[in-house]
Amino acid sequence: MNVFVTGGSGLLGRYLIPFLRKRGCNVTAPTHKEFDITCQHGPLFSENTVVINLAAYVNVALCEYNPEEAFRINADCLDWLTEQPSWVQVYHISTDYVYSGVLPNSKETDLLDPWCVYGQSKAEGDMRLLSHCRPNIHILRTSFKDIKWPYPAAFADVYTNADTVDVIADLIASFILKSPVGGIYNVGTASKSLYQLAIRNNPDVTKGYLSEARIPTMKHNLTMDLSKFLWSKQ
Repeated sequence: MNVFVTGGSGLLGRYLIPFLRKRGCNVTAPTHKEFDITCQHGPLFSENTVVINLAAYVNVALCEYNPEEAFRINADCLDWLTEQPSWVQVYHISTDYVYSGVLPNSKETDLLDPWCVYGQSKAEGDMRLLSHCRPNIHILRTSFKDIKWPYPAAFADVYTNADTVDVIADLIASFILKSPVGGIYNVGTASKSLYQLAIRNNPDVTKGYLSEARIPTMKHNLTMDLSKFLWSKQ
């Protein structure tokens, strides 16, 4: 399988690319200078290829201060994905931040209700891709964290299907190799609190509570319904 990865130098790409290569994929992962998604137009691939778009403006805090750039990169610059021939299978990495973060187990069919600029820009990108009704487009909504939790505390009252980046990268690599039908998929592992995730690899992390932190750009329930993804893995 020939795989072309954009944004491969980011955290997810650094794990996903080796997983794909170990599974026998011929992976091309150009640098940002070699392939800039902000200036790509028209068909680029003339043979059967899988394109995985990891390129994004992912700094949630900075998105609040620079919404124009967030929407430019996370939404405006995705048109080139829809212009690829039907034999090019496209996988676009989205986020659980497109959901409301209020109700548990958000489904792929739920109305999007993002609560921050990052989520809003990613939701706009999802909608642009879906508006083309291309059966070769796959949107993977997921979330991943550093293998070792980088903060002294983690919220015990925020629940998620996120996992460490190595786990999510392995799930995505295995999923792509099964050649699933196009559409939206929630990707993750069993529900857990951020604190439960953090202490796996950093037992010194202490419990924190969102109700005490009063962070407006975070919600208590980031969990998603994974049934479609789990069924497609079989």
